[in-house]
Amino acid sequence: MADLIDKGWITRGTPEYDEVVRFLGSRARWVKDERARQINQRWLKVDCFVRDGHGRPLLNAVGDAVVTKSRRIRIPRDSYLRRRRFQEG
Repeated sequence: MADLIDKGWITRGTPEYDEVVRFLGSRARWVKDERARQINQRWLKVDCFVRDGHGRPLLNAVGDAVVTKSRRIRIPRDSYLRRRRFQEG
């Protein structure tokens, strides 16, 4: 049972997040709160900043908040995150 994990967030400073940064590459800078959620053994879900036409973060209509969008990221086959097992429920 020790190899089972919770379906919680993968956060910065953990070996799992280092693995996420490895396959996201430069796109990792655009992940809000520097965290990801592993949905299952094939997919992650992250909130990313939306870029404007000039490559800068897009602000909302009022101009006081950055626009984000939730995205699914496929975990590569060579990643050890694919072998993690989840608790049921």
